[in-house]
Amino acid sequence: MTEIETPRLRLRPWIGDYFEPLVAMGAAPRVIKISPSIFSREEIEAMWGRIHKHFAHYGFGRWAIEVNGKFDGSLGLTWIRFKTTLPHASRSATGCAYGQEIHRSPPQAVIMFVPS
Repeated sequence: MTEIETPRLRLRPWIGDYFEPLVAMGAAPRVIKISPSIFSREEIEAMWGRIHKHFAHYGFGRWAIEVNGKFDGSLGLTWIRFKTTLPHASRSATGCAYGQEIHRSPPQAVIMFVPS
Protein backbone atom coordinates (compact mmCIF):
# COMPACT_ATOMS: atom_id res chain seq x y z
CA MET A 1 0.00 0.00 0.00
CA THR A 2 1.25 3.45 -0.89
CA GLU A 3 2.00 6.09 1.72
CA ILE A 4 1.13 9.77 1.36
CA GLU A 5 3.22 12.47 3.00
CA THR A 6 2.74 16.18 3.43
CA PRO A 7 5.15 18.47 5.26
CA ARG A 8 3.26 17.72 8.48
CA LEU A 9 1.36 14.44 7.99
CA ARG A 10 1.99 10.89 6.94
CA LEU A 11 -0.83 8.62 5.78
CA ARG A 12 0.29 5.04 6.01
CA PRO A 13 -0.92 1.48 6.38
CA TRP A 14 -2.27 0.50 9.78
CA ILE A 15 0.26 -1.17 12.10
CA GLY A 16 -0.26 -2.99 15.39
CA ASP A 17 1.06 -0.04 17.40
CA TYR A 18 -2.04 1.94 16.37
CA PHE A 19 -4.60 -0.44 17.87
CA GLU A 20 -4.56 0.81 21.48
CA PRO A 21 -4.61 4.50 20.47
CA LEU A 22 -7.57 3.70 18.19
CA VAL A 23 -9.38 2.05 21.13
CA ALA A 24 -8.76 5.18 23.22
CA MET A 25 -9.94 7.46 20.42
CA GLY A 26 -13.09 5.40 19.90
CA ALA A 27 -13.97 5.69 23.59
CA ALA A 28 -13.46 9.48 23.71
CA PRO A 29 -16.67 11.46 24.39
CA ARG A 30 -16.01 13.78 21.41
CA VAL A 31 -16.54 10.79 19.08
CA ILE A 32 -20.28 11.15 19.69
CA LYS A 33 -20.21 14.37 17.62
CA ILE A 34 -19.62 12.40 14.40
CA SER A 35 -20.90 8.91 15.15
CA PRO A 36 -23.97 7.41 16.81
CA SER A 37 -22.06 6.47 19.97
CA ILE A 38 -18.64 5.86 21.44
CA PHE A 39 -17.07 2.53 20.48
CA SER A 40 -16.33 -0.43 22.74
CA ARG A 41 -13.09 -2.37 22.45
CA GLU A 42 -15.00 -5.16 20.70
CA GLU A 43 -16.41 -2.67 18.15
CA ILE A 44 -12.90 -1.31 17.52
CA GLU A 45 -11.60 -4.87 17.01
CA ALA A 46 -14.34 -5.43 14.42
CA MET A 47 -13.52 -2.07 12.79
CA TRP A 48 -9.82 -2.98 12.72
CA GLY A 49 -10.66 -6.16 10.84
CA ARG A 50 -12.94 -4.32 8.39
CA ILE A 51 -10.24 -1.72 7.65
CA HIS A 52 -7.75 -4.43 6.67
CA LYS A 53 -10.28 -6.54 4.74
CA HIS A 54 -11.54 -3.48 2.85
CA PHE A 55 -8.03 -2.55 1.69
CA ALA A 56 -7.28 -6.14 0.70
CA HIS A 57 -10.50 -6.43 -1.30
CA TYR A 58 -10.90 -2.97 -2.86
CA GLY A 59 -7.38 -1.54 -2.83
CA PHE A 60 -8.49 1.63 -1.04
CA GLY A 61 -9.85 2.60 2.33
CA ARG A 62 -8.83 4.48 5.44
CA TRP A 63 -5.17 5.23 6.10
CA ALA A 64 -3.73 5.81 9.54
CA ILE A 65 -2.54 9.39 10.12
CA GLU A 66 0.80 10.01 11.79
CA VAL A 67 1.81 13.42 13.12
CA ASN A 68 5.38 13.61 14.40
CA GLY A 69 5.61 9.81 14.24
CA LYS A 70 2.53 9.20 16.42
CA PHE A 71 -0.92 7.90 15.48
CA ASP A 72 -3.45 10.73 15.34
CA GLY A 73 -6.50 9.41 13.51
CA SER A 74 -7.51 8.17 10.09
CA LEU A 75 -8.42 9.54 6.71
CA GLY A 76 -9.43 7.95 3.45
CA LEU A 77 -12.28 6.56 1.42
CA THR A 78 -14.89 4.24 2.81
CA TRP A 79 -18.63 3.80 3.01
CA ILE A 80 -20.21 5.45 6.04
CA ARG A 81 -22.96 3.28 7.47
CA PHE A 82 -24.49 5.85 9.80
CA LYS A 83 -25.82 9.40 9.58
CA THR A 84 -23.32 12.12 10.39
CA THR A 85 -23.39 15.89 10.27
CA LEU A 86 -19.77 15.95 9.06
CA PRO A 87 -19.80 13.84 5.88
CA HIS A 88 -16.51 15.16 4.51
CA ALA A 89 -14.55 15.69 7.72
CA SER A 90 -12.19 13.31 9.41
CA ARG A 91 -11.14 14.29 12.90
CA SER A 92 -7.99 13.15 14.58
CA ALA A 93 -7.37 12.15 18.16
CA THR A 94 -6.44 15.78 18.82
CA GLY A 95 -9.54 17.14 17.07
CA CYS A 96 -7.73 18.39 13.94
CA ALA A 97 -9.29 18.07 10.48
CA TYR A 98 -6.74 16.83 7.94
CA GLY A 99 -8.80 16.43 4.76
CA GLN A 100 -7.92 19.86 3.36
CA GLU A 101 -4.19 19.29 3.88
CA ILE A 102 -4.25 15.92 2.12
CA HIS A 103 -6.38 17.42 -0.66
CA ARG A 104 -3.57 19.96 -1.31
CA SER A 105 -0.94 17.19 -1.46
CA PRO A 106 0.68 16.20 -4.79
CA PRO A 107 -1.64 14.82 -7.52
CA GLN A 108 -0.24 11.29 -7.30
CA ALA A 109 -1.85 11.06 -3.85
CA VAL A 110 -5.26 11.58 -5.41
CA ILE A 111 -4.77 9.11 -8.27
CA MET A 112 -4.28 6.20 -5.88
CA PHE A 113 -7.84 6.63 -4.57
CA VAL A 114 -9.31 5.51 -7.89
CA PRO A 115 -9.90 1.72 -7.86
CA SER A 116 -8.87 -0.10 -11.03
